[in-house]
Amino acid sequence: MTDALSCMFHALRSHLSRTLALATLCTLGLALAAMPAFADDVITTIDISGKGANTTVTIDKPGSYRLCGSSSTTWVHVKTGNVTLYLADGLNINPGISANTGKTCPSIKIENTGGTVNIISEANAQAKLSSYLTSPAIQKEGTQTKLVFSTADSEHPGTISATAAAGSMSAGIGTNYKLVSNGVTGNIIFKSGKVIARGGTDAAGIGGGSGGSVDGITIEGTAAIEAYGNAGGAGIGCGFHGTMRNITIKGGNVTAKGGDGGAGIGCGRDEQGLTHGTITIEGGTVNATGGKFGAGIGGSFRSKVNSIVIKGGTVKAIAGEYACGIGSGGGTANEHWCKSITISGGNVTAFGGEASSSHAAAIGNECRATGRQTITITGGIVRAYAASDHAHAIGGGGTNGPGSYPHVAVDISGGTIIAKGGSKASAFGSNGNGYNTQKDKYFAATITGGSILFAAGGSVTNLGTFQVTPTDAAHNKVSPTAATMGTLENKQLDLGKSQAVVKGLSSNYGMNDVTAISLDDEFGNGKKDVLFCPWLPAKTTLVRVDASVQSQNVPYTGSVASGKTGTLHPACKLTLSPYGTGTDGHALALFGKGVEAIQPAIATGQVAERYTASPNPYSEQVMDASGKLSPNVTVNDTRLTDAQGNWIYSDGTDGSGSYGSYTLYAQMRPVSYTVHFDANAPAGSSAAASGAVPDNIVAKYGKTYKIGEGSTLFIPGYTLSGWSTAADGSGTVFAPGEAASNLSDTDGATVTLYAQWTRKPYTIHFEGGEGATGHMDDALFDIDVAGQLPANRFSKPGYTFAGWAPFASVGGAISDGAWVTNLCAKDVDGNILLDANGSPTGLTLTARWIDNNVSAHDVAVTVGIDNSAAKGFASRLTLVDGETSFAPFEEKTDASGATYYALKREGALPAGTYMLMLDGKDTGKTVEVGDDADVVSLNLYSLATSCDNKLAGVDVQPSWSIVAGTDTVYLEGSHVTLAARGTARGYAFDQWTSPDGTVHFAESSSEASNPTTVVVDRALSLYATSRPIDYCIRFDPNADDTTGTMEEQTLAYDTEADLFTCDFARAGYAFAGWNTKPDGSGKTFADGATVKNLMDSEGTLTLFAQWKPIAYFVHFDGNLADGPAMQSIEATYGQAFYLPENTFVFHNDGLADSTFIGWNTQRDGSGDTYEDAQQVINLCSEQGASITLYAQWRDPEPAPTPDPEPEPDPEPTPGTSGGTDQKTSQRPNGTKSKGHSSGLPGTGDGSPLWIAIGALGIAAVSLGTSRMKRSAR
Repeated sequence: MTDALSCMFHALRSHLSRTLALATLCTLGLALAAMPAFADDVITTIDISGKGANTTVTIDKPGSYRLCGSSSTTWVHVKTGNVTLYLADGLNINPGISANTGKTCPSIKIENTGGTVNIISEANAQAKLSSYLTSPAIQKEGTQTKLVFSTADSEHPGTISATAAAGSMSAGIGTNYKLVSNGVTGNIIFKSGKVIARGGTDAAGIGGGSGGSVDGITIEGTAAIEAYGNAGGAGIGCGFHGTMRNITIKGGNVTAKGGDGGAGIGCGRDEQGLTHGTITIEGGTVNATGGKFGAGIGGSFRSKVNSIVIKGGTVKAIAGEYACGIGSGGGTANEHWCKSITISGGNVTAFGGEASSSHAAAIGNECRATGRQTITITGGIVRAYAASDHAHAIGGGGTNGPGSYPHVAVDISGGTIIAKGGSKASAFGSNGNGYNTQKDKYFAATITGGSILFAAGGSVTNLGTFQVTPTDAAHNKVSPTAATMGTLENKQLDLGKSQAVVKGLSSNYGMNDVTAISLDDEFGNGKKDVLFCPWLPAKTTLVRVDASVQSQNVPYTGSVASGKTGTLHPACKLTLSPYGTGTDGHALALFGKGVEAIQPAIATGQVAERYTASPNPYSEQVMDASGKLSPNVTVNDTRLTDAQGNWIYSDGTDGSGSYGSYTLYAQMRPVSYTVHFDANAPAGSSAAASGAVPDNIVAKYGKTYKIGEGSTLFIPGYTLSGWSTAADGSGTVFAPGEAASNLSDTDGATVTLYAQWTRKPYTIHFEGGEGATGHMDDALFDIDVAGQLPANRFSKPGYTFAGWAPFASVGGAISDGAWVTNLCAKDVDGNILLDANGSPTGLTLTARWIDNNVSAHDVAVTVGIDNSAAKGFASRLTLVDGETSFAPFEEKTDASGATYYALKREGALPAGTYMLMLDGKDTGKTVEVGDDADVVSLNLYSLATSCDNKLAGVDVQPSWSIVAGTDTVYLEGSHVTLAARGTARGYAFDQWTSPDGTVHFAESSSEASNPTTVVVDRALSLYATSRPIDYCIRFDPNADDTTGTMEEQTLAYDTEADLFTCDFARAGYAFAGWNTKPDGSGKTFADGATVKNLMDSEGTLTLFAQWKPIAYFVHFDGNLADGPAMQSIEATYGQAFYLPENTFVFHNDGLADSTFIGWNTQRDGSGDTYEDAQQVINLCSEQGASITLYAQWRDPEPAPTPDPEPEPDPEPTPGTSGGTDQKTSQRPNGTKSKGHSSGLPGTGDGSPLWIAIGALGIAAVSLGTSRMKRSAR
């Protein structure tokens, strides 16, 4: 053999250098010739048709390029990133011997230079790519460059077909044969469009060539992928002896089929026992079929897969003959496995292999798989079907003999599982230690949620059965419970949006993605009942679960004990009919329970007293108005309630899974209400109401009553005009004695009618008096309303107007233009006199005149108090001119008899301007003394103040006042400051009011200010009112680690209100109410408590959230170890504690015990780790939650043993093409042949001799072809 090699080298050496030089020049020349095609900065079109032999289209500048045409002599070499390749319809790159000077070449090669290369199929395009010799159709080595596949039009996607040459040992898309490449591909993303990829011998359709590895393939969006591996290659994944590191499917439609030794998605054939990474499926539609030794999704021959994670999508995985649907591949050695499988969502179906020697599980491992294997199901619909007799549907793994360690653990906390084992195997279990002995050592199952379909009575064999009895997290044994969902047949009922109510269960039962289904739907066995199958501890009972039907939550209730079968019936939606009028009411009658969610029947003016089974008011009562059911009700031989008054009627359903229905009839009576009458005296009325209000009316809806009948109410100066439902008259108004009905349709309501009063007007008549001329119209004023007198229009020659003298009154004088109130005739007690019509009698005002001759060189002063002439002021008046004072005055009467004051002196007063003083105080009045008379009117007014009972009084600070008799009076035009004082606890000043409604406030003052300043322009009466104070509640989370916010709340004193509900949350703590102190030592309030008078002054009160640490449970799982169960611990959040020392022992047959190395929150050790007896804190943050700590073990090293001989299996036949049906030759001992149909060596034997021969053979073919062409020329 060595001599043969030597001769070959000598024969070729003389031609080698010339041939390589020629190839280099040809390639360089073609690259340069192609350069003008890249001039366009937008999209450069490259037509490969008609190119000469050995044409390489080199793209070394970023940009967009369009490939079109057909050629077998051309290939494309992308040497830079940030390039977009558009593949046109009809593109056909089929490189042959003349494409690359006889050397191996792809259609497209992507260099590992970084950046992104986009390959985009044009709309409806059909692009075909292939390769020559060992190259992939699309070659991508390394992971630095991102390769993205998409289509230009997602509604009309194009198709890219990438087929590696038959026997090429390269992927359709991915790496070359490892010996002529770096052997790793990745960072490939498929987003849209259709891609069909076929690998060569021992190569993946997408991924690694023979020996090639995969580190990052992602499929997402709307991509449609078909990938076919060959011989030892996966459909999507690595090639023979390659490593699968990371494959992710997020969307799209994926079909993947492995070669004989490859998985549909995952690993290629692996005779070296390599460790592979993770396959993640999050969405899309996935159909994966494994080759003979390959899983549908997962491992291949002898591979070790770290994890498979399925979070969503529709997934169908079909195993090869010796492999699992999802999990490990087949193998003859013990050391292969799929370590961890996690399913949290999606619709997943898996079929195990049929070979009797593998006993491969549908989901899990085949019988020779070893190590610690974990299968976790938290959601999704999972169907798993074993095919061989001793195969489990979920689980598997293990073999006989020391050192195999086939320890399988299944943890189920949610989802819907249909798992059927082989004819001689349970649905869940492990093949460890010969199936039958020490079962619990090699297999354990924990169930804390989900529905695991099983067939009571064995109508479907080995459905939902377990090799050993499962337990919950606290090590309580659980039993299958079958709840039939009403009378449904062959329906799927979504229960995953509710929480199962299980009496006696201390923790929640997981319902994520739970669906009730029928056996007939799954197996066609005629069992059409729809089943929900939880696994529950002893002495617990399922009593309720809610189904989501037509966007409604439908409660199903009943009683199904653990380990038993029973029926849950849908709630019956009761229609509560008012029978003929009104609106139907509704209620839910829960089977075996009472009624909830009552909305009573409504008929205007009617109220339901009870509900019967027929409209006949004398029929049997079924339910009272509050919703309480009557016991033992039977209607027309149909029993509605049992002896305890529970609803037991279950008919009336429509087969959809929604509510049942039944109609009850409301027996109604008229609404009864009370009409109350309020005198409602007008604010500021000068007289109180007298007489009696009408008696209350106890009214019934539908009857008519006279409003105000029997009223004797009377207020002088007012007319009772009617009654209103609002005190201010804004409501419905009824005339006195008006017939009215149906004032309320609320039973038990009180309707208050407020008397409405209309002020009566009075008339003031003006007379000029004897000798006066002119005319003034009468003035009309309303009772209790201030009005201003019109200016005097009379005149009298030789006289000066000095004001008005009231007629029919007790004397007095009123200044011109004065503001007056109630200028009416009054009796001796001050009561207003009424005329025959009941209206106030107005006064006649007569002009007062002072003779000019009398007052020439003198002064006449009129003094009025509250518009009445005042006497006794002669000695109190003084005229002042600088330092000179003139006094006294003397009291006189004019022709009308009205009092005025003139200066008492002999001789004329010197002409000039004087100030008028009263009690030594400047009145602000000036007196002009001269030939003409000057009459000065000095008006004084009283001021009355009062306040409501929440104020202590009113302080008065006048700018000008005097005492007249026993009263204090104030000068017209002067200012008086008023201050309300002494508010009661919880109250504050509100405003000033006046009976006549007209008050003139000084600048910067108003009715709302306190103190306030008023201008005295008439007799005033002011009333100070108070209001309850408003105070603010601020809610403090009282911790730095809370989430959520809360607005401040404003409350009013003396008014009850509910505190805002707490919107704060704190991990590990439950809200325990509010307190006025951060440490809880103050006053405590419950969440949403009704409160009153938390503060008695305006300001802010802070309420501090109080937090109670939650209690949680810590469970300990030996992880298939021996020894008594360790007791669970109840822990408190925020409090540290020490884990107990481990008491589990892991015995190994024929070997030393495994070593305990600590605890982990995940069975496979991928979670948080804790040491033995470690001090820990805050392992859970939800009330009543639990955490399981799994013991972690270090196994002893087993003694080396030879591989056992497998049972004889059918031998694969050799393959001759790169299609999907290729077979691979197999050695007698069951291992794959290291030779290949192409004649190229494999890598399994590591022989450099065969490698060299293969390489030289390729060179010889290339050189021979070159010489033949030269000879032809």
